[in-house]
Amino acid sequence: MSRRGTIVIVMMVFALVICTNGVGYSQQKIQWKAQVLTPLKSYMGESYWGNWAKLVKERTNGEMEIKLYEPGAIAAGNQIYAAVQNGAIDAGCSYGAYHTTEIPVAYAEYSLPAAFKDFDDVYKFYYDFKDGAALKLLDSEYQKKGTKFLSVAAFTVGFMTKFEIKNAEDIKGKKLRASGAYIGMLKKLGAAPSLIASPEQYMALQLGTIDGTLNPLYMAETYKLKEVIKYITLPPVGFGLGETYINMDSWKKLPDKFKKIVQQAAIDAAMIYKDDYDRLEGEDIKKAQALGVKVVTMSDKTMSTIMEASIPLWEEAAAKSPASKQFIDLLKEYKKKQK
Repeated sequence: MSRRGTIVIVMMVFALVICTNGVGYSQQKIQWKAQVLTPLKSYMGESYWGNWAKLVKERTNGEMEIKLYEPGAIAAGNQIYAAVQNGAIDAGCSYGAYHTTEIPVAYAEYSLPAAFKDFDDVYKFYYDFKDGAALKLLDSEYQKKGTKFLSVAAFTVGFMTKFEIKNAEDIKGKKLRASGAYIGMLKKLGAAPSLIASPEQYMALQLGTIDGTLNPLYMAETYKLKEVIKYITLPPVGFGLGETYINMDSWKKLPDKFKKIVQQAAIDAAMIYKDDYDRLEGEDIKKAQALGVKVVTMSDKTMSTIMEASIPLWEEAAAKSPASKQFIDLLKEYKKKQK
């Protein structure tokens, strides 16, 4: 072979190596770490956040993978937002109630008693009303702190107690676990609220540290509270929200087509979870009944008293920041149009 021919072959091989390396780099799998607040086998962990990770992997043909970590594996519940914010992890799957100091509007976002009548009402406000104005407002506030807000998914908030609630007077003086605005609601009803981490509720109920909890009713099964409570009171007195948010640097590094996939997957997963929720929680309540827990129905009068105690909390939430007032104004406008 001539010297010239040898040079041509070498150059072709070199070009092939460069091209191969280039293709390999562009197709390198994107791997994100996401810390979740609730167990991976919980409703939120499996149906909402789990489906989000699953949909992202499917829709990117495996080019992007989000690994979900069990509670506390990387960051404790009240540290998840900070871990996402400083880039220790790429994504957070938690509740706004845990970072209201950093983002005041998260207090109103997480949950307000008397805000919604059912699940459809919750989702209409966040995803449909004024083209998702509430979510856009939240995203704007989260971005100011270095994070990208993707979606929310709702859960019930109801009484699980060692005593029966026949009327609002029965709540007075009782020690009850609560979070977010529900702490304020209980105070107005004369109860003694206590913010205890969800996994610690079982022991607190068993030891008598608290008389009950105001929490997602599915926790009767998830945290086995059915073993240490006597009553589940229906209907729920409100709805709370789980959320998904991303470190802004991680978000910016994504190709545009992946951004669309990650965002839409978070919304679609929230809708899948919505469809699953009623059935799953109903099954868990039946399991509690089978163990001897009594399910009682709250009277309209008692519910009305609880709702009346909740309305002033809206103004308290609005006073936390300009964005909080915008959020509450949106909610009031929405409620007015629903009447």
